[in-house]
Amino acid sequence: AGADETTAQRRAPTHVFVILFVAIWAVSSAATIFALMSEVSALCRATWRLIASSAVMLPFAAAQWRRLSPTGRKRFVAPRVVGVLAASGACLGLHFGFWVWSIDHTSIAHSLLFVSTSPLILVVAALIIRQPISRGEIGAAVVAFAGVGIVSLDVKSDRAVSWEGDLSAFLGAVAVTGYLVAGRFLRSWVPIFVYAFPVTLIGALLLSVLAAVFEGESAGYVWFGWCTSSYAGYVVYLAIGPGIAGHTGLNYTLRYLNALHVSVATMAEPLLGTVIGWAAGVGAAPGIWTSLGGPVLVGGLVWMTISAARREAAATSAVPQTCE
Repeated sequence: AGADETTAQRRAPTHVFVILFVAIWAVSSAATIFALMSEVSALCRATWRLIASSAVMLPFAAAQWRRLSPTGRKRFVAPRVVGVLAASGACLGLHFGFWVWSIDHTSIAHSLLFVSTSPLILVVAALIIRQPISRGEIGAAVVAFAGVGIVSLDVKSDRAVSWEGDLSAFLGAVAVTGYLVAGRFLRSWVPIFVYAFPVTLIGALLLSVLAAVFEGESAGYVWFGWCTSSYAGYVVYLAIGPGIAGHTGLNYTLRYLNALHVSVATMAEPLLGTVIGWAAGVGAAPGIWTSLGGPVLVGGLVWMTISAARREAAATSAVPQTCE
């Protein structure tokens, strides 16, 4: 199987690497687009993103649902699965709420660095609940935490950086970790849009309530205000660019590329997103401590991702194979 996988990667068409670059660029541009819409409240912007994404996903989800077997449909509406969908949607909504709020209260570089720490959170969670973990992952976690400490020193020297903004981005990473864990439970058998549409819609519902409670926005404005807003083009881009081209593009590349390679490639988002924000005039160049600590943090996350993949591969190869 390993040889087949290597051969498949060697034969990956050129367009796959183009799609990978476009997908990472699209995902990395989201922070800048949210920053360009700063006149709209944070939770409302996050809600608009998920509502527009839901609208784009609906026809694809309907098509995949029609092709789903009766057994698959029955399994999908089972109480346990519905509960996982609800939890996943809540985590996705909280992720966007915390992250978009952080963009208004810290630098784009810090927002992207801290929201990308989900691998670190998974390692810490594994240690707490005493799940198997490799020495490489523990060493990578130490390096990543050192990077976090160095980056945080800019709170005192960079006016664009704040503790509350960094913390909000980190909470966004905690929330997206829950979304990813729930996705692992369902994505092995649920078609991507059949899973993503209800989860995204649930996230939008939660955010719309939070926007009404904490920002005083009306339900009509939260749900439909983007349609007549001067930011409508930005919202549509967020849904089609980062939402569909970005995440769906990354899923497409997994047909040809190793999942580890794709995961490591996505670690470029903080750097690329910072450059895009600077070029668009909504983000300043990173401070000295961010410039020093950012590569340490990202390096730790890359090391962690590689170590986790190796541990999982070793565990899989150790499972006895049965003869059929």
